[in-house]
Amino acid sequence: MNHKLLNYLVFILFIGFFQSCTNDDGEYSVEEKATFEAEINDVPITLIESDIISDTAIFWMPSRQIRNVEPDYTIDIWSLGLGKSFSPNLSLSSRLTVDFVNHFVSSQYLADAKISRALFEEVLSEGEKEYTPNNNDFPGISIQWIDADGELWASGSPYPREDSSIDTDKDSENYFIINYSEPKDAQAIIGTYSQYLDISFQCRLYNWKGESIVMKNARLKYICSIF
Repeated sequence: MNHKLLNYLVFILFIGFFQSCTNDDGEYSVEEKATFEAEINDVPITLIESDIISDTAIFWMPSRQIRNVEPDYTIDIWSLGLGKSFSPNLSLSSRLTVDFVNHFVSSQYLADAKISRALFEEVLSEGEKEYTPNNNDFPGISIQWIDADGELWASGSPYPREDSSIDTDKDSENYFIINYSEPKDAQAIIGTYSQYLDISFQCRLYNWKGESIVMKNARLKYICSIF
């Protein structure tokens, strides 16, 4: 066989392997652009990162929040925001935020609050993750959704609700599963890492009145980064 043809076939096989991973539950893939699909109260929702910059473009925006809670631990939140960019001319709407809420002790950090690659990959490892009822007291996953009317809906308790008699048993239907997790960069500056993620989840979200909606059959693919 022609060596050039053989090399080409090997290259195609390598790319195909890198772009997808198959296990007993199905096929999972990694994407360079963030994509999100779900049903909210049975209404389909889709957000796909835009190629162009405009007032209506969809952007994914990673961020990191660090808050010391002395002397016990540090709240270290890795966030993804997927939706329209902030603009004084536009109301914020149809926007998803996913937070990985971590509670780290000082011994888990490298110098200057840097994260090791091992710890980064441990947090983002494949498998099921727990939701946090509130960021201050428990680590876990937190989801926020701003609907088309600009109203905020959130898992957990980001703020007090008017109705204190919410049926929390409904939250038992929640799940959050990292189907596939793959390092994007083989080498990086210490504390600066990126990871391809393919995530399936479902959760009940609440507004400040205690009313709820269900986000189900959600599928999120994006690159999680910390800096």
